[in-house]
Parts: sequence; C-alpha cells; structure tokens
Amino acid sequence: MVFVQYRLPDVLSVVCGRHVHDPVALNPHYAELDAYFVDWINAQKLSPATQKSWIAVQMPLLASLTNPHMTLDQLRVCLEYMVMSLGMEDLTDTASSEESKRWAHFFMDLLRSPGNTEERLLKAHPMIGVMNDFSVRVMKDLGPTYTLPFIQSNDELVRGMVQESLDREAEETDADQSTSSVEAYIHARRTTIGIQPVLVLGRWARGLDLPDEVLCSEQVTGMVDATIDMVFLANDIYSYKKERIAGAVQHNIITVAMNDKSARVGSSNVQGAVDYAYELIHVAHNRFQRLLAELSSTPMWNTDLEKYAENMHDWAVGNVAWSLASPRYSVFDNPSAKSTMMIEFYAPL
Repeated sequence: MVFVQYRLPDVLSVVCGRHVHDPVALNPHYAELDAYFVDWINAQKLSPATQKSWIAVQMPLLASLTNPHMTLDQLRVCLEYMVMSLGMEDLTDTASSEESKRWAHFFMDLLRSPGNTEERLLKAHPMIGVMNDFSVRVMKDLGPTYTLPFIQSNDELVRGMVQESLDREAEETDADQSTSSVEAYIHARRTTIGIQPVLVLGRWARGLDLPDEVLCSEQVTGMVDATIDMVFLANDIYSYKKERIAGAVQHNIITVAMNDKSARVGSSNVQGAVDYAYELIHVAHNRFQRLLAELSSTPMWNTDLEKYAENMHDWAVGNVAWSLASPRYSVFDNPSAKSTMMIEFYAPL
C-alpha cells in the first residue's frame, strides 16, 4: 500500500467565473423530482443494496443542478434519460468490444423505436426493462426538431463507449497501446462523457430554435467542447481517489498527465497532476468565455443562443456542485477533509 495525499483545487470558482459565496442555482422542483425517483427505485425489483446504491448517486440532484430552468415534467425526462445513459455505462463498462457493439445497437434501436425491446433481451440484464420503459417517455415529447440531433448525439456517445472497450482490449494485450498523451485522452473523452445529448434536451426544454449553421459554427462547437472539457476534467479530479483505491485509474487525466512527459508533471506527482488538470479547466473556461464574447458580436447572436450558452454554463457549474455533494465519488471521508480540501488515503501500489 502507498499513502496518497493531495489538495483539491477550487474548481467551482473557476467554472462559475467568480468566487462562490451564494449556493449554486438549484431547480425549485428538486424535492419533487427526488421523491419521484426514490418511489420509482423502491417499486423496482432490485436488491436492497442496488436500491441503496442508485439512491446514493443522487441523479435527481445532478439533473436539478444542471437544469435549473426546467419544469418538473421536463426534469423527469432528463432524469430518465440519465438513468438510461447510466444503464449503458453499466452494460459496457467491463464488456468486451463485441458485447459493447451489441449493446450499442440495442441502445440506438431503443431510441429509434422506443419500447420495442425483444422479450429475450428484457431478461438479459435488470436495466434493460427500465431502459425500455424510459425510452418511450423520453422520446415521445421531443418532436422532429430535437429527435434527430438527440439520436445523432447518442450515436456518437455509444460509438465512444465501444471504442473504450476496444482500447481496454488493446491495453490488455499491449500496455504500450494505452492512451499515451493528454491530447489523445482529451479527444477520446469528448466522445464518451455524454454531454451532447443532455445539451439537446436543454434546447428542447427551453424551446430553442437554432439552425444547423449556428450549431455547427466554430464558436458554438468550440463552446460545447470547452463545456465537455470542464465537465470531464472535474469528474476525473473528483473520482481519482475512488478509482485509485480500486486500482482503475488508467482512464483518468491525473494518470495520463503523470505518464505524458510533455505535461512535465512527473510519474508519481499526484498533486502536480491535479494542479495540471485544474489548469486545463482554467484553459477550457477561458476558451468558453472568449468564444462567447466572439459569438455575441456576430449576426448569429440572439436570445435563443444566449440561453443555449447559459445551458452549457449550467452544466459545467452544476456538475461540479453535484460532484462535491454526492457520495458517488466518495471525495471526502469527514467534515475536516471537506473544509481543508485535503485528500488522504492508502491505495494499492
């Protein structure tokens, strides 16, 4: 065992763009959404341990922090999609590439033809029935404006999940095949973090009518990438402790930075790697703000685009607030650790 110690940076202040004094905006329907989710969990045929673990993830809190403007019905759609997405993570997390391909086909078929899962598949995994039921509720209200981009963004997501399975297999046969650079890792993570679909849901919820030429503009695509970077980099910082204890840190920016000589961190400098990831969040936030300023001075700028930029910002901020509050990553062992932001633990060599 080895003793690991590092101090967490103030990521929330960076993504907020200011020092945080007031609480992050929380959707006023959070309590109702949480009660709905707990009732739903308790009604499922799940083991007590599984029920407890699902409730502990606090997905209603994540949905409410990242979507403070949604109605209760819209929040439910967002939450149910998040459950489906988490189900896909469970199905592909340790699966072979061939298994992941089959699950990817299943997931996309589910979005294109909601509720029509074959009987044999419904018995293959406890999550299948849940995903089948939720697909109907998620897809029925989107309408033609948002259905196609939602399906396309999910197609990119599951392709990324399949690629992760292929990468795992390559690493098992040849350690040199692992993601070797920060640049390559960032490129890979942008396809697997699952932000694009929820941004489509954000546009749907607020009725934003943005043409393809705007959504595909250099400024908007750059802002989306910056948002994704802020989300996954924060997730990697907060999840490092849990993953290090489990011996599963290969796909984490902290590990990648320590292994990438161009990052100039050092192979065992955890604090240096955390600080490096923190600096990348600064870079992403500054890029977001620069592109936003550029966009606001173009003829494309309007109220809908302003709301879309706000939705991206809500996701970056809400995700960090949720990561600090939720036990999903087991960031803090006690109140003292939370007040000092000092993380200390023993992990396998």
